[in-house]
Amino acid sequence: MDQIGAMLGPLIVAAVLYFKGIYQTGFAILLIPAILTISVLPAARFLYPHPRDLESRRPGWRPRDFPAPTGSTHYFGGNWKRGMAGIL
Repeated sequence: MDQIGAMLGPLIVAAVLYFKGIYQTGFAILLIPAILTISVLPAARFLYPHPRDLESRRPGWRPRDFPAPTGSTHYFGGNWKRGMAGIL
């Protein structure tokens, strides 16, 4: 929805400028989807008061089940001096 608005908004203003020639009309027309979008927020808040409940849950899986990284595990695998020696 964000990408559609980012593409259609400037196109609508460009079309209005082409046919009418003034910015005020273009921005007035863009007020319609803006009001619709803002009106959806209270409706979504009312219908889904706890959005966390919508997430899927897999039993037995937690982020802490992953092994903790040991040593320097970024860039060159752990021994960055040996890796840098090959570059220099």
